[in-house]
Amino acid sequence: MLGSNLSGANLSNANLRGTDLSGADFIDADLRGTDFTGAILSGADMNGADCLGAEMANVILVATSLRGAKNCPGGMMGAFFCKTILPDGDFVQGPDWYE
Repeated sequence: MLGSNLSGANLSNANLRGTDLSGADFIDADLRGTDFTGAILSGADMNGADCLGAEMANVILVATSLRGAKNCPGGMMGAFFCKTILPDGDFVQGPDWYE
């Protein structure tokens, strides 16, 4: 699913565990309840996506934009951040692990 255009897609409750989603466009997508556990989201753009209840444990976020994403989960245990923009616009230079 490298570089997929999933802008505005309804992916609620999808199982994307361990999927390489590098460069994917999730702008304004419905990601509520989606399981991203262990997924690679490097270069992905999640601007405006609704992430309520999404599971993001052990995801890899390198050069990822979460800017404007809504309801980002607290369940990001083990996530790896580097050069990532957080929902509030803060920039994580990293590398850093979320524990």
